[in-house]
Parts: sequence; C-alpha cells; structure tokens
Amino acid sequence: GAPSFTGASSNQFSIKTPPASLSLQPNEETHFVVQYIAPASYEDVEATLVINSDDPNNGACSIKFDVGTIIAVDPGGPVAAITDLELSSGGAVNPSGTPIDLGATDVGTTITRVFTLTNPNSISGTLIPCTGSDLVSINGADAADFTISMQPNSSIGAGSTSNFTVEFTPSSPGAKTATICFDAAYSFVIGGGQNFVLNGMGNALPAAADPIPTMSEWGLMIFGLLVLNLGVLFLYKREEILKY
Repeated sequence: GAPSFTGASSNQFSIKTPPASLSLQPNEETHFVVQYIAPASYEDVEATLVINSDDPNNGACSIKFDVGTIIAVDPGGPVAAITDLELSSGGAVNPSGTPIDLGATDVGTTITRVFTLTNPNSISGTLIPCTGSDLVSINGADAADFTISMQPNSSIGAGSTSNFTVEFTPSSPGAKTATICFDAAYSFVIGGGQNFVLNGMGNALPAAADPIPTMSEWGLMIFGLLVLNLGVLFLYKREEILKY
C-alpha cells in the first residue's frame, strides 16, 4: 500500500514524492521522498511511517521518527535503534553531560588529549559540523584556550572508531571551560548534536628569579671593589704619614 504517517505529530510529515509503483517484483525497488516540517517552537515530535504489504513472508514495514532518534523495524525483523556516538578518552567512555577535566598546566604550556569516537550502530555514520566547517567544533567562554589539532575522519563505519586531538593552552591563570560539539548522520537520519564540556586550569607562572650577572657585570663589580679597597688603603696610609 501507499506509505502514510500515523502518530501524534503525523501532520508534520508528508510524502513529498510518492513511489513510482506500489507493485514490486522480486529484487525490484522503488523510491519515495519524505518531507518533515519543523514546528515553530521546540516540542517532542513523534510519527510512524507505515508501508503495508501483501507479502505473506514480511508483512508491514514501519519506521518510527523521533527528535534526534529513529527506530526502524525491518519487515518481519527485530527493532534496530540508532544511538549517539560514544566519546572516550584513555579507554573510559565519557557519559553525555559529564564534564571532562583536562588537568592543569602553566600559562603558555600545552596539555594534549586524544579522544576516540565510536559508532555503536550497525550502519555507517557520517560526521557533520555543529557550527562552521569543522567536524568537531569548540565554543564557549574560553574557546580560544582550546584547539582541535587533529580532526576525526568524516565517516565512521559500523562498530568502528576515529580519533581527534584536543590541545589546552591557557592564556592566563585560572579555571577555563569550553564545549566541544559534533554530530552524525546515518542514512537519512541526522542527530541533534552532542555537546561535552571541557575544563582546564591555568597555573600562574612562578615569580622570575633575579638574573645571574654576566661576565662583564662580574668584572665591573670586581673592578669597583678593587678601586674601593685601594681608596681605603690610600686613606689609611695617608693618616699614617700625617702622624709622623
């Protein structure tokens, strides 16, 4: 049957271009275009695309749309869920919303941290920028103190990983914070963006030690001491002479 939408937000979805044919022979395919009209304000959007079939082996196919998530049901098959990329560093997965501490370093020096993105899904994911053109971007109050020195691959296969590198170079003493953001698309599904807070601390540089005199400065000081001693000796001898 013709594809259609059901659910609480079905009025925000439509079939923009219907399939060329509703009757398919074995190994034959057809295509159609789904259009989504975003609401004027944020709200939870849910709808299910239903495609009825008279195939006795597979029956109906349904795809459930949700904000940032799709749950696809293969005809007669199990439920497969699209989940967010996993961000880890040093082998430990960073839960979404948990700040990541990069540590402390002196002002002007750099801490480097390698992060790994893992695609836990059964289909390949393509990274897309949250803002600008970088696949992983940095924003926030102290964004200038954080740099993505190596970007990840643009495509991460099913069950595969890709690394990116963050460098923290505090420009002044004190606590620093910024946010990294990345997003991924799977087939025709685009996520809602993933954000992680980065924290770091800039240590004040120690007070500069008194400079060590140069050889010429040492020479001037020694010469001054010799002149002073000769002057004292001259005065002493002069007093001795005057006594006689």
